[in-house]
Amino acid sequence: MEIELGPISAADFIAELKLRYPALLLDHVMIAVNEQFVEPTSVIAANDTVALLPPVSGG
Repeated sequence: MEIELGPISAADFIAELKLRYPALLLDHVMIAVNEQFVEPTSVIAANDTVALLPPVSGG
């Protein structure tokens, strides 16, 4: 999906998604921007690709 927000921190991006889609469980997702994991303070710029990765377990 495309979302136009302008430059925004990863944490603010998650907060915006929580407002728009309250049913999503986003408290424990990891965020990747352009295929690189980022910190919550990292800035997401226009045309960046963002992936949200849920917690997983395996063996």
